[in-house]
Amino acid sequence: MFNNASHIDASHSTFSEVHRDQHIHSQTRVQGNQTVNTIVHGNQIFYGSSGLDSLIRASVTGAAFDSIDRHPAPTCLSGTRLGLLARLTEWADNCDTDQRICWLSGLAGSGKSAVAQTIAEKYAGLGRLAASFFFSRKEIARRTAQRFFPTITCQLLASAPSIKLAVINALSEDSTIPTKVLVEQMRRLLLAPILSTKNPFSDPMLIVVDSLDECDDEKMASEVIVLLAELLRDSPWPFRVLFTSRAEPYITKTFQQPNLRSLTSTLELRDFSVDDDIKSYLRYSFDDICQRRGSSEPDSPSVWPTEEDLQAIVQKSAGLFIFATTVVKFVGDQYNIPATRLQMVLQAGTNVASSSVYSELDTLYLDALRTFPDGDKTRLVLGFIVLAFSPLSVCGLNNLLAKFQVEPSLVVDNLRSVLVSNDSAEDQAIRIYHTSFRDFLVTSHRSRKYFIDATTYHRIIAQACLESMIRHLTGDMCHLGDSSVVNSEVEDLPGLCKKHIQEGVRYACRWFAHHLAQVQRDTGVSDTLILCVQGFARGYLLNWIEVLSLVGELDSAIVSLRVVADWLKSSSNPHQETLALLRDAERLVLMFFDPIQQSALQVYNTIPLVPKLAQLRATYQHELMGKFSVPYGLDDRWNHCLRSVPTGKPIASLAVSASGRLIASAGGVPGVQMWDSLNGRNVAHFAGSGEASCPVCFSPSGNLVATGYGTGAIDVWDVSTGQSLVAGDQTSHQASVTVLVFSRNSCLVASASMDSTIRIWDVATGCLSHSLAHHEGPVHCLSFSFGDGILASGSEDKLIITSDVTSGRLLRKMKGHSSKVNSVAFSTDSNSIASGSDDLSVRVWDTRTGVCLRTYTKAHQKPVTHVYITADNKHVVSICDMNVYLWEMSSRKASQHIWSVDHFLRKCTVMFPVWYAKLAMLFTPKLVGRALESDDGTILRPVFSPDSKMLAFSYGSSLLFLDRLVPTMTEAPFFFGHLPFNAVSMAPDSSQLVTSDEKGTIQIWSTMLPKTTWKDIQDGLKSMLVSFWPSPDGRSYLIKHLFDLWLFGPDGRLIKAPDTGGDYGSVIGASASPDSRYFAYWAEYMWNVNQSFSIHVYDATTGVRLKRLSGLFKIECIVFSAGSEFLACGHGEGTIQVWELPSGQCVASIDTGHGSITSLAFVPGNVALVCGSVEGCLEMRLLDGGDILHQVECATVRVSGLAVTTSSSLVVAGYEDGSLFVWDPSLLESSSRCLSPKDASETPDGVDFVTFTGNTTVSSRSKSGIISTWDLKDCFTPNAEGGEGLSYEGPEDQSTIDTTPNTDNSFSSCDDSDPTVFESGTSEATTPNTPTTPTPCAHLLSRSDSAIVYDRYLSSTYSVHRSDGWIYRGSKRMFWLPDELRPESPNSLSAAGDRLVIFTQSTRILFLNLRPMVEAVAALR
Repeated sequence: MFNNASHIDASHSTFSEVHRDQHIHSQTRVQGNQTVNTIVHGNQIFYGSSGLDSLIRASVTGAAFDSIDRHPAPTCLSGTRLGLLARLTEWADNCDTDQRICWLSGLAGSGKSAVAQTIAEKYAGLGRLAASFFFSRKEIARRTAQRFFPTITCQLLASAPSIKLAVINALSEDSTIPTKVLVEQMRRLLLAPILSTKNPFSDPMLIVVDSLDECDDEKMASEVIVLLAELLRDSPWPFRVLFTSRAEPYITKTFQQPNLRSLTSTLELRDFSVDDDIKSYLRYSFDDICQRRGSSEPDSPSVWPTEEDLQAIVQKSAGLFIFATTVVKFVGDQYNIPATRLQMVLQAGTNVASSSVYSELDTLYLDALRTFPDGDKTRLVLGFIVLAFSPLSVCGLNNLLAKFQVEPSLVVDNLRSVLVSNDSAEDQAIRIYHTSFRDFLVTSHRSRKYFIDATTYHRIIAQACLESMIRHLTGDMCHLGDSSVVNSEVEDLPGLCKKHIQEGVRYACRWFAHHLAQVQRDTGVSDTLILCVQGFARGYLLNWIEVLSLVGELDSAIVSLRVVADWLKSSSNPHQETLALLRDAERLVLMFFDPIQQSALQVYNTIPLVPKLAQLRATYQHELMGKFSVPYGLDDRWNHCLRSVPTGKPIASLAVSASGRLIASAGGVPGVQMWDSLNGRNVAHFAGSGEASCPVCFSPSGNLVATGYGTGAIDVWDVSTGQSLVAGDQTSHQASVTVLVFSRNSCLVASASMDSTIRIWDVATGCLSHSLAHHEGPVHCLSFSFGDGILASGSEDKLIITSDVTSGRLLRKMKGHSSKVNSVAFSTDSNSIASGSDDLSVRVWDTRTGVCLRTYTKAHQKPVTHVYITADNKHVVSICDMNVYLWEMSSRKASQHIWSVDHFLRKCTVMFPVWYAKLAMLFTPKLVGRALESDDGTILRPVFSPDSKMLAFSYGSSLLFLDRLVPTMTEAPFFFGHLPFNAVSMAPDSSQLVTSDEKGTIQIWSTMLPKTTWKDIQDGLKSMLVSFWPSPDGRSYLIKHLFDLWLFGPDGRLIKAPDTGGDYGSVIGASASPDSRYFAYWAEYMWNVNQSFSIHVYDATTGVRLKRLSGLFKIECIVFSAGSEFLACGHGEGTIQVWELPSGQCVASIDTGHGSITSLAFVPGNVALVCGSVEGCLEMRLLDGGDILHQVECATVRVSGLAVTTSSSLVVAGYEDGSLFVWDPSLLESSSRCLSPKDASETPDGVDFVTFTGNTTVSSRSKSGIISTWDLKDCFTPNAEGGEGLSYEGPEDQSTIDTTPNTDNSFSSCDDSDPTVFESGTSEATTPNTPTTPTPCAHLLSRSDSAIVYDRYLSSTYSVHRSDGWIYRGSKRMFWLPDELRPESPNSLSAAGDRLVIFTQSTRILFLNLRPMVEAVAALR
């Protein structure tokens, strides 16, 4: 395909033909928030596999009954537990029972897990075990329910492979299902695939869930029960579910729910006699000890142990199998004499003061601990084992305990009766044999001198973790070598991590902050810890982030950094430099989370983009060696935006949970979407009845989220589980829901509708409590009183009505407004209600009597949209007419102006040039505000903090935050951008704002940073640009600011601010000469009433203006000749003017007779011009006289791009409808061929730029940024002179340009005769749309993705992916750019050599020098 083609960059392209290319099948990779299924680099084509990878990664293999991680798992000894096992078997085999759930409860240590294991093994042997999950508090993966349903699904695929395709399809559509809330996991991974597949089972299939009480989230544990019950009810497959757990209150309450009670069979272990079973177990185990250890001791009885001994142990066990099990392990220890140990057990207990059921067990545990002589070392090792957040092996303990001179293996070997470890594997995790031993150790009166004080040992572990990281962390821990390598592409990355990163270091990186959080800050012993934290922050933050990425734990970095910073701030003398480093590191992870998660070594490529004055940049300056540099465009400080989350969908409303961790959005998709504010992941989609018709809202508790629909229905979901609590389908409103509000205790939710009714729902039961029909018009606002006893509502019927929440009774009708009521609010004592109306007034009412106490009308000029009462009940805040007012509730004094759009706009003018500001100040602020308000309809979107102390609002693309309600009038914008905001919300603690713009991007803003001043805004506007134009050689850049023109050099240095003579019109343009000698800039002359234009010609090296060509009208295009000898301009009235350079003398003025000349190109030799018109005509005209040499009409729309080859007479023309033609004017009868047909869509993707990239190749860029490269060689046939021309069946004696004028002005039509067509594999985009469309004659070599931005002149191998942010050099990934630093448009990138200049989405200019990075990469090779 690439034969004889040169200078073709096909990276990131989709090929229409593939011959002898390399096909590599790879796994699906996630980049940021997007799943990439096809990746093309050069000639390598990677086919993504939807697969089950995300499901397998999310499952817990160690939770299965037969997992090696649980070996040896406890089981019932043959001949024991017969009655219980028979009852369970009878239940599991009963096909007719409605009780499809069995709950087996009992005390800790009573043998529940052994029963569950035995049942699981039995039904696995029968082929009837669907799945199993053994919870365990000892392992982090098994003490959470988040991975429960992926694990069950994985196991079910083995027993029911018929659902595999349905599961794969679900994961292909959304690979993040395993990270969603439990209800979505269950329904999409289990229920939906099961419902789509025929039942393959004839007998009941068993699911075993053991030790549910060891799930660390009580709510999620209960939800597992509820969701499995839902699966049983809705699934046609014959499932049975066995649960075992302690009888914890929350589990008991769940099983007692009405819809579960009839479904559940309850069994208690205490109802089954266990003494005989314990004796049988003891006899069997002691016999086994005798066989393993040989003959008994010479002086021991012939029968050992005696019947009396066994009975004594049974009595001591008090029905707890764990006691008997521990005795067997203690007595059978291979390093001690069994008979001696047995006597220790039998004789113990006389000093035990406790009379609890565990007293004998405590004595046994104490005896076991005394077997190691050094109690301090025993306690130290056990402290690490017991308080570790994930199990550690002997190797891990060795690493963390290095400074304590203790050998963990010796302690572990002596405690095998209470610990589980592997003799032959030092990397095997050490686990406590039973949770009762942990309970014993952390209870002081039970464990005595072995008591493990959590606070003390968390401090010891935290310090050990920090010291371990300081000793071992370094750059490139796994020796990957290449910072461009993606984690998912590294072969056996987990194996490399295990090999190169010690287990203790991995543990320390993940959990040190959690241990630190448990340490008291006010103790002197923390001083050493503070020093460790300081040392870690100064030298190892980047290495730590790298490790977290490598081991897949980057999510924890943000939480860890916040925890450490909070801990440090609470100390008596917090170190400010360390705090600054931690804050900077948090900002770095938030901003660069996506690339670091994908590629661990990218963390080191983020330092060049860290703000210049950040402490992190100064401290880690050494990391800049061998990296790219940013000569210009870098901020001095972090901005207020913490993170941007592209959603791809328009968002109508936002809400923030009480914790600030979750963001709810409504709009763009049915229902509500949930987003994690830390990592930007879409964690849940609660699908509802359609798109929301009212703002989404969280309950004050943060546990619930709700929205309403145009159908009149509402939905309320449990945030943590996704369970639908209130579904108003049956009792919904009869018209669109207008507003939803939760009671302050989160127990009730009220909805109002256009049907004039209000409904109050009980969240706990999901039932409708009251339907209120007190209003006679649509209801638009609701508010609960602070005691939740009263509900206030406002309506189009002009009334405010209060209703009793308990009875639904109407309390008061408040009349006074003369138009629609838009807003109501209670005072904190609930004695007063404020209301705002379309009648331009605010009223304050007495709640008890309904009497209007105050009316405020004087300031409002338009409807009052929002009212609030401050927390001290002294003021009312009203918002209307883009103004914010403050009123005293106790008097009728005039309002205080908190903020006004009029003064805001007036303040903005002072940032403009002096002459412009003076002009704007001639108008009164009110006139300016009114004019702009009426022109663009900008909406002010306010949000109050829950404590009514702070107010935030967006106005167009400005975001403002008032942290105190005082008359500021000229408050500086919190953020001043270029995209309007569609929604705004505030975190309950007021620390963050959340917004969405018109592109659907969610932005999270910190309000804790220093407030923005007008000086900051003014400085920011200095870097806010309109456009830029690079020279082809990349040595100079003409940049248009709002009111200035700048010329920059390649190093980001300002050369000059060229003189524009006051030309600041809204219509501007510029062009660089092909040899990079000149810039031509044109703009409308601002002070000229006839709207004339001027062209300014500048020296591209110095910025000196050479000529100003004035008095021009309607400039459409400008072009230089190849050697900069001439400058030509095409005008809107069809005129072409040509000037000689550098003299500026006009050498030609040609009236073409067309409506507008839209494209121009000089023919080599400068004897003629090729021009394209708005009608689609192509002409070649002599420069001298303007006579027409040749004409052709290939399309009937605007010509938007022209290119002429330097080695022949070929012309390529691009059109506004997306079509592309090649024209050979050297033939007697002008001939053209179609390269690409027109775009038949409603909004055609027109051609924006055309250039020859080789002798026979041409590339074009569409307006959307798609780069297409064509091979023209098949369009050529040898001509009489040995050259080449377009294939054409005509006269053969014309091989050069005919300079004889065409006097009849006739056009030759496009030749459609038998062109060469695409071979198999041609892109659909090049297929003719209609039978009359010319058939393409050339081969499409490549077509790029519109998201990939290339050099403006298509002369470099560098590119930037605007969607995922990566910068590529050819096919090699280099580094990542944040959203605001990516190219603003397809022609916003200039690449010359290894220097890149980007006109960014934040309308700034960014200079990048990649030479040091390229050299460093080359040196590695």
